[in-house]
Amino acid sequence: MKNYWRLLGYLRPHLPAAGFVVLLTLVSVAAQGVEIWIAADFLQKLLAGSSLSTQTSGDWTLLRPLDDLANAVLAQPTPFGTIVAASVALIATRLVIGGLQVLTYVIISSVSQSILARIRNSLFDRLTRLDLSFSQRTRPGEVATVFLRDVDQLNEAIFDVLDRAAMHPVRLVAVVIIMLSQSWILTLWMAVFLGAGAVVVRVSGGMIERLCTSTLQQISRLQGSLVEYLSSVILARLFNREDFERRRFAGISDSIRRGIVRIVFLRNLAPEFVNLLFALAAGGILILGGHQVFVSKALSSGTLLKLLMLLTVAAASVEKLAMMYGNARVSLASARRVFDLLDLAPPPPDRPDAIAAGPFSRQLEFHAVDYRVDGHALLQSINLRVEKGQRVLIYGPSGAGKSTVLGLIAGVLRCSGGRIEVDGIDLARLRGDTWRRRLGVVLQDTMLLSGTVRDNLLYACPNANEDSLRRVLVKVQLAPDQRAATSWLDRQVGPRSENLSGGERQRVAIARALLNDPEILLLDEPTSMLDEVSKQHVFDAIRAASEGRTLILVTHDPFLRKLADLEVHLRDGRIVAISCQNSTGDSTLAEMSIRESAG
Repeated sequence: MKNYWRLLGYLRPHLPAAGFVVLLTLVSVAAQGVEIWIAADFLQKLLAGSSLSTQTSGDWTLLRPLDDLANAVLAQPTPFGTIVAASVALIATRLVIGGLQVLTYVIISSVSQSILARIRNSLFDRLTRLDLSFSQRTRPGEVATVFLRDVDQLNEAIFDVLDRAAMHPVRLVAVVIIMLSQSWILTLWMAVFLGAGAVVVRVSGGMIERLCTSTLQQISRLQGSLVEYLSSVILARLFNREDFERRRFAGISDSIRRGIVRIVFLRNLAPEFVNLLFALAAGGILILGGHQVFVSKALSSGTLLKLLMLLTVAAASVEKLAMMYGNARVSLASARRVFDLLDLAPPPPDRPDAIAAGPFSRQLEFHAVDYRVDGHALLQSINLRVEKGQRVLIYGPSGAGKSTVLGLIAGVLRCSGGRIEVDGIDLARLRGDTWRRRLGVVLQDTMLLSGTVRDNLLYACPNANEDSLRRVLVKVQLAPDQRAATSWLDRQVGPRSENLSGGERQRVAIARALLNDPEILLLDEPTSMLDEVSKQHVFDAIRAASEGRTLILVTHDPFLRKLADLEVHLRDGRIVAISCQNSTGDSTLAEMSIRESAG
């Protein structure tokens, strides 16, 4: 029940709309009262065989206005005139009731979809703020299910479709057979409107199908955007693009909201239009049957009443069949999953005394840095100094903690122990967004987004001009000159970067990292799974990109050792050797101590 009341809390901003729905409901009930009063008085007088004029008591009662209105409608000079007036009045009240019903459904749908969009946006906002370990330990499909299936079920009811599909066709066929036994002429008249109703349902069904197709495409875009974000969450964090991702997600979510509201409108318009057609059929039956009762004497008043009652049953069955798509009921199990995700605590933000990162001028130092995940030590007592302009290569076996070192430098991971200093300032005291603007990062799994090469470059620096985009492509040797670079900018990357070779993907990623003119370049396995020719291209691109910058390079590839001034050997989360490159390219032990914790 706690989740139920929490869900109701989302209604607070929509209380005016909820009040308007209550008002519409009261008006609709009043219109239905008018409809029932006119029909009841008419049928009572008709069956009694007395004058069709009505009597009202002199005392005023709560129902006196309905008595007066029914009397005004039925008090016609001739019985046939009263029949016509009653038919017109019933059709008019049905128009009012149907219109109010459709409007009510649209308002309720708009409110509910606004609530769902708000919940989705809140979930995505929370997702962009969670620690990166969440995306590493959670399967994207499970999160996508919470966003789409579980959120939708918060406001939808489950209809027993099989029960309706089995019950109402049988009831409708039985009604038609009974009506045929009473009067084939009036049954044929009803069948004309029944056929028209079937056409309306079919046409509206086609429109609903097209709208559903469009909306499902938007849902696919939403899920694709979500999965893409989950697979490139570190990219958004490194380039400070969380706000952009939130706006993009909210835009697609709003498009889904509008599509579903239109579907609900059509889904509820069709049954109400069917009801209107049956009201027209009832009016025709009253007129034709009345003529047979009062003029040609071919039909008794009792038979006419039976036909009208059967018509009501047929109308209810057709309405139920038209509404067979159903409404989704609230699922408290889904609410629990949604709120469990919303309640995940994000990591603490930057410290209150955090300062903006200034230009990197001297050195980056690790002081006894530890990093643990769920009690497991990935790094232990790391001591390392990187001077400005130095090119550092970090190598070691898989699982040694090499990529973790880069994550700590980038500030997307936080030290479990020890500290990292930038020019003597604790990295924890620097605002993360300003520090990451000083960095250019290329990940081990090259993350390129679907779209053009230009789109991928602008993701890192949305305000970059065309000259800057062309220059970085030339710098990483994707194009020989700026004219050739222009055609590269418009080249499609493809959903999984299938339009680019491995070396081209890496060089686009390096170009993207260079666009902000970073002072420190962090590269994680840039030549993994590349052939020798592609490795040479990437090597040349890295050498050009690292000119005038500090380079920290993680790799298994001995081919890249020629780039390094300093080599750091990691094993089991510890530094086991540090060596410098001499002028001949040979490694010699550096004159620095390797401090390790006891044991």
